[in-house]
Amino acid sequence: MPTPRLIHPVPIFIRQIERSLTPQDDDAREPVGQVYRNQKPIKMMGQVRYLDATDAPAATPGGVTEHSSGYVLFRTLDLRARRIELQRGDRIVQIGEGALADEVDLYITQKPIRGHYPQHQGGTLQKFFFSDRKPSRQRGDL
Repeated sequence: MPTPRLIHPVPIFIRQIERSLTPQDDDAREPVGQVYRNQKPIKMMGQVRYLDATDAPAATPGGVTEHSSGYVLFRTLDLRARRIELQRGDRIVQIGEGALADEVDLYITQKPIRGHYPQHQGGTLQKFFFSDRKPSRQRGDL
């Protein structure tokens, strides 16, 4: 069975978290200040889908509940070929290339694996939900 294909893939530019270079608070076990990210974004071909833009993070008794702004779908084969392991907190900085490129400030929030086929012995697609953390780095309408 062939591997699944993406529908209308576009270039996605992502800056990954460098946890080993980020100062950590030993007591709280969390980053101190801003998380360090590699300055050069990686480029991957992915399928983008935006969801309802009215969702916003909501305070609940159990903590903040985040709602996704959309998702990007990548083929597991492509990620493994380039030895890329995307994780929560990685930042999508650009969608598209050239004259129609969009500079964005989107953060990966979840990573469910999809497309499990017996012939491939595992998930063939990785779906990365993202959230827009407005108004940080927002331009134009403030």
